[in-house]
Amino acid sequence: MMKRLKKIPLFLLLLVLFFCLHGGLENYGFISFMEVLLPGLIIIIAVLLATGIIYLITGNLLHASLIVFFISLWYLFFGVLQDWIKSGSILSFFKSYTAMAAMLFIATLAWILLLKYKKTFHNKLALYLNLLLLIYCTVDLYLLGKKLVTGSTHSVADVVKFDTARVTQKPHVYFLLFDGYPGFASLKDSFNFANEKLNLYFAANSFKVLPVFSNYDHTYFSMSSMFNMQYVPHDYDNLNLAQKDFQKRGVEINHGAIFPIFKSMGYTIENLSIFEIDDKPALSNENSFLLAHSFLLTHKIFHKRLLRDIGYRLHKIIPFWKHTEFYQHDVEN
Repeated sequence: MMKRLKKIPLFLLLLVLFFCLHGGLENYGFISFMEVLLPGLIIIIAVLLATGIIYLITGNLLHASLIVFFISLWYLFFGVLQDWIKSGSILSFFKSYTAMAAMLFIATLAWILLLKYKKTFHNKLALYLNLLLLIYCTVDLYLLGKKLVTGSTHSVADVVKFDTARVTQKPHVYFLLFDGYPGFASLKDSFNFANEKLNLYFAANSFKVLPVFSNYDHTYFSMSSMFNMQYVPHDYDNLNLAQKDFQKRGVEINHGAIFPIFKSMGYTIENLSIFEIDDKPALSNENSFLLAHSFLLTHKIFHKRLLRDIGYRLHKIIPFWKHTEFYQHDVEN
């Protein structure tokens, strides 16, 4: 068995398996089996194609596999590396894309040269990677199985007591979220354009305009608070929000306390947003602002993170990206 593990590059497939298992475990309850399986199959095909191309150059399958492994490792886990660097590690000066690209290029080149001049090292390295990833995958499979047995433990907000008998009128109710909208006062003060037409439209249609303030980075939290008529629990670090914090708010938004109240009065809920609301799907399954579905698994991959952070610059160089990546949700927006 050990002799085979020294020669067979299982670590390539195990790396993709670990990527999918760990992503599924990290986002359990928020991502389906098929939303993990399909990206995983695409990644495996890409890895095998890259290995085949490099094999034509090296003439050695194990050598080619070790080269592809290192590139795949940083490509798939680029977001994890970038977040760690940004978190204040000793490598924080590498946080810009220029510095990170240079660092990864040098590291990849060094890896290729090491493999070229240390060929006796290949079998030992293959054994180590095969065993390491077998252990990682086994641990994740165990933890995933444990979650499947115990079930999801996503908490929702407390039920709100509401006396529907006191409601005398039941008009249509619209909740409008103006994404990135400065507001009337800001528009007037900064741009001398208060957008009176929108104000008049609201007034003519009996809308109630309330005082507002910007809370852009915490939109999840504001939505949860409004849809549950209570503040969210302060179980998060305000200056270092993690993915799990947004996922908690996402569950609270979906199961908002106001929805059963409206339903008890004969209302139906129509969802035309990027959020999942009252178990009604969002208009888009992939949105860089709202991490959901397969995007939960793939958003830390190198090209996804690159498009999110500096894609608006790249579309000037590669015009078709503007339409395929950035304007694909125009209808929803």
